[in-house]
Formats: sequence, structure tokens, C-alpha cells
Amino acid sequence: MVTPETKGHRCVRVTQGVHRITGSTATCRNTTGGNVGNPTVPDDFGQGEGADETAAQIYLGTLNIPIDKLRGYPGNPRRGDLPAIKESLANNDQYRSIVVQADDPEHPEEGGTVLAGNHVYLGAKDLGWTELRSDMLHVDDERARRIVAVDNRASQLGSMDERLLAELLGELPDLTGTGYDEAEFDKLVRMLDEDAADTGMGPLPEPGDADTDEMPQVWGVIVTCRDEAEQVEMLRRFGEDGLNVRAIVS
Repeated sequence: MVTPETKGHRCVRVTQGVHRITGSTATCRNTTGGNVGNPTVPDDFGQGEGADETAAQIYLGTLNIPIDKLRGYPGNPRRGDLPAIKESLANNDQYRSIVVQADDPEHPEEGGTVLAGNHVYLGAKDLGWTELRSDMLHVDDERARRIVAVDNRASQLGSMDERLLAELLGELPDLTGTGYDEAEFDKLVRMLDEDAADTGMGPLPEPGDADTDEMPQVWGVIVTCRDEAEQVEMLRRFGEDGLNVRAIVS
């Protein structure tokens, strides 16, 4: 178990609005040889002439924080799938830290408000966990709101490559802890098969079975995309692989 006494939060050096991690133990040494102890944050943090307004946060360290010293973000708009998250925690443990706005930046071990990972926090509480690995930040309330908003929004803006997903899930012996069940996987595979049939792809050809006795000038493959965004992404990916590709709109 990592505790502030054994591993500690990192020390932060603050010079003219520039904030850097300068140590990795609970008690660090400054350049003059004295102990600087816990991170200290100036009252005018992120403000005033010469301050870096784009860096209005300080990373205080990653600590195992007791559950009873954490609280969910009030008014969090996200409504996550708590049963799926609890299943993941039970089978995969905590594979990434939650993000927490520290109540006291000089004592991040005292906990704070969860900004990212609210449903992980709720699921862990339901499972009877006693602590969570937490990235502790010193941020003002405005930055905290922005973090909550973008953490919820960014996942919505992404898309899923269903074929790669099916391949990923198909390589597993079972679907426990993935967020998918067998019925969902079967539905995904059927959808991909139907899409292949609709585009006339059929089964993949074997090498050497082309219906021609002469070497053609061009060997080509047509990829049907769902929308313009996917077309742009496919052009980018194939181009990075060194393939000669062009867009077709019909």
C-alpha cells in the first residue's frame, strides 16, 4: 500500500508561475539543502503578472486515498453503467487512477472531490473497497468544472471500429469484465456479416484465384465507409501505411 508516509506525495517547486514536479518523496530537498516538506502553493497561484494562465493546476502526486476521504462531484451529469463498472473492478481491479481535486494542496492525503472516475468511486464503495488510487490535483473550481465536462464529453465524441472490436473480443476465452456479453458479441458479428453481404464483399478471395490470365495494371480494393468522417480516417490510415489511396463519392 502506498501511503504519504512511505511513498509520499511529490514536492512542487513554484517559481514565477511555473509549476514543476521536483521530487518523489514526502520530504524533498531544495537547491539550498533545506527541507521543503509538503508541497506549498502561493495564494496568488495562477494569477498575477507573469503567471502562466494555461497551467492553472498543480499535480500533487498519485496516492492511495481512503474511500471515506473522497466524495463524488456534485451535479455530475454523467449517468454511467454502474453494474458494468463494478464487474470490471471485480475482475480487472483498478487499472487507472481517478482524478481528484484536493481539499488541501499541502495535505493531498486528506482526499477531496472526484473529477474523473465518479462511477469508479461509486462502484468501489458498493464493492466495499477501502481506498482508490488517485491522481491528486490542486485546481480552482472553474478548472474543475472544465475537467468534469471534457471527461464526460470526450468519450461521446469518439467512435468505434466494430470490426476491430469483434476481433479483440473474439480473441478472449470469455467476455467477463469486458462490458460485453455473449448476446451482444453475437449481435455485433451478425451485423458485420450483414454489412459485408450488403456491400457485396462476400468471402475473401484466395491468392491466385483472380479471373484473368494477364497481369492487370492495378490491383484495387474498394472500402465502403459509413460516413465522411470514417472515409477521412481510412484515407489517413492507408496513407500512413504507404498505400496509394483516393476518395470516391457516389
